[in-house]
Parts: sequence; structure tokens; C-alpha cells
Amino acid sequence: MCHTDQSLFVRHHGCSITIILLYVDDILITGSDSRYIHQLIQALNVRFEMRHLGQLKHFMGIDFIKIDTGYFLSQQ
Repeated sequence: MCHTDQSLFVRHHGCSITIILLYVDDILITGSDSRYIHQLIQALNVRFEMRHLGQLKHFMGIDFIKIDTGYFLSQQ
């Protein structure tokens, strides 16, 4: 858990990082190890009812646009 934001969880393991951000009933999971993220999502699905809503486009009032080098974030 992040000490300044109780809805942000960060896991460092070796060279990989996993980030979970919770907001009410929304969850954003990202990181550098796609295999671990897939395992994490499967484990969460066993315990909680979840739906995958596809590619990230909008979260907490922020628009996410995928570009070659990552994401472009904007807020109108």
C-alpha cells in the first residue's frame, strides 16, 4: 500500500513492478510483468465478481490514449 494514497498498491519484485489503483468499484491493474498480472486477475476473479472492460480509455476523469511509447493522458 502507498503511504500517501490508501487506494494505490505497488508491488516491486526484482525488476518488475505491479500497480493496482482502486476507486469505488473500479480497479486499474498495470505493470511490467504481464504473466504475473494475468495470474493476479485470475486470483481476484476467484474471490470477487469482476469484468474486464477492455483497453483502458477513461479512468477517474482522465482520458488515456495509447501511443507507440506508452499512453498519452489528458483531462478536459
